[in-house]
Amino acid sequence: MSSLSHEPSFSFRSLKESELEGWFDHVATVFAQTPRSYFVDHFQNDPNRNLNCIFVAIDEAVNPPVIAATVRVFDRNIYLGGKVVKTGGIGEVSTKEAYRGKHLAKRLLEDSIKFMKENGYAVSTLHTGAAAPVYEKHGWKDFPREGVLRTIDSLQGNDAANAGWTVENADLNDEDQLKKITDLHREYSIHFSGPFERSLEYWKKWIASEVSRSDVKIASWLLNAAKERVAFVLVGYKPRKTSANCYIVRSFAVNNQLYQKDLGRDAFHFLLKRVMEEKKGELPHPASHLMYPAPLFDEHGSCETDLQLKIQNGGMYLALSEESRKELEENLTLEKHVFWDADGF
Repeated sequence: MSSLSHEPSFSFRSLKESELEGWFDHVATVFAQTPRSYFVDHFQNDPNRNLNCIFVAIDEAVNPPVIAATVRVFDRNIYLGGKVVKTGGIGEVSTKEAYRGKHLAKRLLEDSIKFMKENGYAVSTLHTGAAAPVYEKHGWKDFPREGVLRTIDSLQGNDAANAGWTVENADLNDEDQLKKITDLHREYSIHFSGPFERSLEYWKKWIASEVSRSDVKIASWLLNAAKERVAFVLVGYKPRKTSANCYIVRSFAVNNQLYQKDLGRDAFHFLLKRVMEEKKGELPHPASHLMYPAPLFDEHGSCETDLQLKIQNGGMYLALSEESRKELEENLTLEKHVFWDADGF
């Protein structure tokens, strides 16, 4: 730990517009393995960005003053128990090395919680690994998710169900297609707990930015026999430290007609199998497996031999009222809890 050559004097407040470039410098310095452009994109492409949601500890004892630590609240809504609730995502939690050990992040997290409670947020969420105990001290609780890891070759659909189905590329720059995707996502996500609500503007900016950074960009439609777009999938690539690298379903949605007829699984398998076969020669990262949330098709407890169920920890939630605490406990179960990779912050 570096030592300071002066006695710091801290002020705690929201970020000012004139300090934004310095804030980008701060997070890029602390998260040295992540390019500065990532944090710029995360701010500029967030349709809900708000400087009042960025909390900073400023060392006023130096000239010019220095951002010593920060916490950002991402303004979001999630689907929870069949309704939409206001949610604050916690990210960009960072302290410069010279200022560590002074409990600055602790104070900023407390300020963030106070802000969320005063501004109508029902819950807060974050994603972490080794730092989980830090957040547990402030009330966040880990709600595990269950993921499916299966071989691409094992994807199969009901031949009787998919008569007339075809696949086509989706254009995320086409506003009419984005409107349809937005509607499908809303229609499908209400059946689960944890997915983020996505406005058209969110698709245009946040999701488009996330896709642009990925070197695997698969966005495809499923068309029915009448050539209507009835399902959508977004696929990326996920390097894995402990097992085979795999493709990851970053988002999926199917219309209510197929969902209510229990044809969502057939639509998913047909769409993914066709897409992965067609794109095989174009993909920069060969992989034999695919990962997606288990609750999509009730695969919790499945005994399929080509399918592995993986518990995913690190998705933490904080109830900001007693009512929301009960809703989290009742709805963020392994059978219902879904979070899409494309919404990561």
